[in-house]
Amino acid sequence: MRFVHFRFGRHYRQYLDAEDEKSQREIISNKEKDSFVYMHSTKWFNLQSREGRRLMLCHVLALLRRHEAESICHQVDVTEESDQSSSYASESGEEDDVAGGGDDYMDTAEW
Repeated sequence: MRFVHFRFGRHYRQYLDAEDEKSQREIISNKEKDSFVYMHSTKWFNLQSREGRRLMLCHVLALLRRHEAESICHQVDVTEESDQSSSYASESGEEDDVAGGGDDYMDTAEW
């Protein structure tokens, strides 16, 4: 078993959304833009050996911890946005569903 991690550059989405090949080439030629995908991987773990299984399990647990930590951070961000939106809505007299859950809400934290 092997774990592979991909990280997308800040401008990768812009590269994907480019309308034609010329626009894509302009984006990747611009040294100021990070439009690439980066890949990192572990060594192969032999799941038939005790040590290989142990190391694989350590990686799975680390991934779960990371996911949990990111989920907590995301929840805090959404709660803070909700609190800010609620205070704005109550000050301005607007009571729309601004904090999420509405059809227009899109989580763009990943991009």
